[in-house]
Parts: sequence; C-alpha cells; structure tokens
Amino acid sequence: MSDTPAATSVPDAVSAAAEVEAAIERLLAADLSVLSDEQSARLVEKIEVGSRKLSYAGLTAAAGIDARRAYAKAGYPSTYGFLKGQLRLGDGAVKRRIAAMNNLVTRITPTGDVLDPVCPATSELLRRGVIDLDHIHAVLGTLDEIPSNIAAEERESAERTMAGFAADFTPTRLSALGDRLIAHLNPDGSLTDEGDRVRKRSLHRGRQDKDLMGKITGRLDPTTLALFDVLLAIWAAPGMNDPGNPDSPSGAADDPGIDAEVLRAAAQLDCRSQDQRNHDALSAMLKYLISSGQLGNTHNGLPAQLIISLSKADLEAAAGVAHTATGVDIPVEDLVDLAADCDPNLAVFKDGSSEVLYYGRARRGASMWQRMAMVAAQRGCTHPGCDQPAAWSQAHHGAQDWADGGLTDIDSLAWACGPHNRMVGDGPGQWRTFVVPDGPDAGKIAWVPPEYIDPERKPRINRVHHPDEALQRAREAILAERREAAAARERELRGEAPGECDSDPDPPEVDDPSPH
Repeated sequence: MSDTPAATSVPDAVSAAAEVEAAIERLLAADLSVLSDEQSARLVEKIEVGSRKLSYAGLTAAAGIDARRAYAKAGYPSTYGFLKGQLRLGDGAVKRRIAAMNNLVTRITPTGDVLDPVCPATSELLRRGVIDLDHIHAVLGTLDEIPSNIAAEERESAERTMAGFAADFTPTRLSALGDRLIAHLNPDGSLTDEGDRVRKRSLHRGRQDKDLMGKITGRLDPTTLALFDVLLAIWAAPGMNDPGNPDSPSGAADDPGIDAEVLRAAAQLDCRSQDQRNHDALSAMLKYLISSGQLGNTHNGLPAQLIISLSKADLEAAAGVAHTATGVDIPVEDLVDLAADCDPNLAVFKDGSSEVLYYGRARRGASMWQRMAMVAAQRGCTHPGCDQPAAWSQAHHGAQDWADGGLTDIDSLAWACGPHNRMVGDGPGQWRTFVVPDGPDAGKIAWVPPEYIDPERKPRINRVHHPDEALQRAREAILAERREAAAARERELRGEAPGECDSDPDPPEVDDPSPH
C-alpha cells in the first residue's frame, strides 16, 4: 500500500488533455503523403504507442470517477453505467475497461488509503505503451483461471510472467501461452475447489443476430451439469420433441403415456444432430414449464407468462415480426405454434399504429392490463439509449409524478428500468420526463438531461426499441428528397428560378433517429 498518490493537479491534467487534443488535430490536418516510407512506419508506431498511453490515462481518470462516485452527479448509478451511457461503449468494452481499471491503476479507498495496482508489471507496460487493452484482457483472463488456493507468490510470479510474454507476443498467442501456464500451475486440475467453481459459474444469453437467432454460452457447476444431462437424456432422445415431425411425441421419453411404437417410428425419421435435439429438448421443456403455472403470478407487475405484441396487419398476413416483453423478436409465422403451447396474451394494434385498444383504470399503481398495453406501445425502458426490455423495467409516471398530481393513465405511463427510474427527480444531476404533446413523436416519453450532461437540456427520446419506426422515417425522408429533386428538375426545365414552387409542399420534418 502506498502512502501518497502520484501528484497531478487538476489544471495541469485538463491543460495536458487540451494540448493532446490540439496535437491530434494538427496531425489530422497534416499532409502525410510527403513522408518517406521510414517516416510513415515510425509515425504509425508513435501513434499506436501514444494511443496505448492514453488508454492508461483514461483508466486512471475512470478510477477517479469511481472513487469519488462522480458518476452520480452525471445521473448514472455506477461507473459502469457512466462509461456505457456517457461514452456510448458496448457492454464488452465496458467490462474490459472496468476489469483493467480495477487491476492496473492506483486506487483510493473510501477511507483515503491508496492501493497499488494489483498487476504492477502489466500496469507498467500499458503506461509505457508497450501493450494494449487486448493484451490486458488476455493477461487478466489467464490470472482469473488460476485456482484460488495457489500461493500468493505463485500468482505474483504468474502475473510477471504473463507481462513478459505480453511484451513479445500478440494477444492471441498470449492467451495460448496463458493456457500452458495454467497447465503448469494446476496440471491435473486437482487444485480447483468449490470456491473456484462458484466464482466461474455462468450462463450468458447473447443478443439476437440478424437472423433472430441467439447464442447461449456458459459454464455449469457439476450439480447443474448432472441435472442438465438428465434432462437431455429423456427430452432429447431420438424421435422426441422433433418440430419437423408432427407425429413426434412431446415431453419426456420415459413418460408412461407415450406409445413405444410411435416413438420408434419417429426415431427412425429423426435426422437431427445431437446438438439440434438438445436445442429442441430445451425449447420443449421451457414451453412445458411456462404452461405449467409454476413460474409464480407476476414479475414487475406483468403476468409470469409469454407476452407478445404485434400489429393487426401482421397478424392477418401471418408475416412480419412480433415482440415479447423480454425483448425478443419472433417471426409471426412461428407465433401460431407458440401460441398453441403457451397461450400468450396478444396486444393488438389498430392497423399497425400505436393506438392501443385497451385502456386501464386510473389509480396510483399501473394495472396489469396497463402494463401489458405499455409492453406493446413502448417495448422497454424509455430512457435514451437504454435497451432493457419491459420485463426488466418499472412503470413510471412519465408525464408527472404521482406525488405532484400526476395521473395513472395509459397515455401518461412509461417504462423505466430500476437505475433510470431512480435518476428522475427535481434535484441537481437528475433527469426530468414529460409526454411529447405534438409532432411526429406525439405521445412518446421524452427525457431531459441535467445540465451536467447537456447545458442546453435538449429533450431526448429512446428509439432503441423501435428500429421499425426509424426505418419508416428514413424511407419517408428519402421519398421526400426524391420528390423535391424531381420538382427541382421540373422547375429547371420550365426555366423557373431556384426556390420558386407553387405545387410541392415542404418535405415532412424528420428528427434524428439516433438514441443520442
């Protein structure tokens, strides 16, 4: 533990950052074509080293925000939220920076004690610009795999060894060397204990891809793995739960009600791989669990069952995409079979518009039916840029707080996830919400940032949950531009001066579709 932190005054740090920005602007304006081949190569190296040093400086600055909880003044619940919201970083990038910050820079505790970096050798290499954040990720990934009962001296040696490798190898090669190092420290895996397994257990649900598929990754502890194997043995047996065969039995293979001959015939027609059978077994098991009524009554005021919203036009055409309260997009053509098994609640819109056909009663707390209507209308948290679905959000009085005379009407309510709901208020550093009264966004909830974030306090609207609306606005803008271009050509052919127009109206105003 150090006695005092490295001294750098705030004015010096601010002026240094301004000088760096000015130098970068000069570099961008420079004519690089006059450089020789050797000068160009050296310039690329210097820029890379400088970028790595700036990464270290950024981690140090983020550690200061974390220690002083300065993120709260900006209206964020944590340093994680600040980096994601203010810098618009992805989840993976934020996690890597937080991990690097916690391990590579000097930290100040709430009591004022100064802690040295957990990984001093790796920290020094980043500060000198020898390695980058990808190297850091590989080093920390290896150290995280070291069993907890390995001696502290061995862990320190491993960190210094990995730092030495990082100075000479690429991140990919570094990870491979890390695997060899772990194999040397724990050759037969016998040093791994229950604490390590508890720490490493995980099940990650990835985002949907362009094809609407989602990737699941994770590490199961021995008990969970054994239970999962039992599930696969009886639900993923050949011939069972085959969506491609209408005669395939559903449920568990050892169910006494299943006809053995029917199962045998289905197994002979089963061309699925084991992985595909595993997938279908999990899907069948989840449908069974949801329909069994064992999930409880409500979650965040919504019924504990599948809630799906789609337009009336898509429902009648059996085309398009439906949306669930948990933020999953499902092709409408797949919805029919799902509805037969899960009995979802369908929130139908009138001709694809946002006019909800059901309105709940006014009261302090939003009713279940109001919340279901909100699922269809808003789909998730309305804070700008937030992608939390409705199932993980709370009903918020978006027009006016209940304590201040606000009404619990369907057109005054808004979804807000827990952290963002707590950011709304009249105090300094807090956000304000209101319902847009008119224009293309009439009826939507707008969020007004605090002066700390935006001195002009311009209202912002979250468009993350409605990419279809953004596409429609873009199409309208393109059509309007084409109409105006065609009208301009006609005026030019008629010999009219630019600006003379007596027939075409101005194109409709289209606001910025960006969530920020």
